[in-house]
Amino acid sequence: MKLRIIIFLFSKVMLLVFLGNALTACTTLTPIELSGEVGNKIKVNNKVHIQINTGEKISFSVSKVTSTKIFGDKESVLINDVKVLEEEKISPLRNSLIVGGIVGIIILNPIIGVLAFVGSYSILELVI
Repeated sequence: MKLRIIIFLFSKVMLLVFLGNALTACTTLTPIELSGEVGNKIKVNNKVHIQINTGEKISFSVSKVTSTKIFGDKESVLINDVKVLEEEKISPLRNSLIVGGIVGIIILNPIIGVLAFVGSYSILELVI
């Protein structure tokens, strides 16, 4: 009986771990060098994370880029004021691994539960 409970709890914890990763590991931040023509390095509609010289951090989707400014829907930042510029990118490899892991856990979870249930009765029969 204890073995069944341990295996059941382990499978639930693993499911929570994979779901937690799925919520956080789908994108990566890629640093963009501020030297040269920044406008050619940033694509419209991509999300950027900017830290300006004062230390303030701003995140927005890019609507337009000129040689001097990066524009979002409601804000704009002078390129000369930017200290750190990062572009958010989707990571296909991470997404594939996470989806595969979630699907694997969802498929294996009931199988592990059934095996734990059957196994606990087999062990009890051997003891009695």
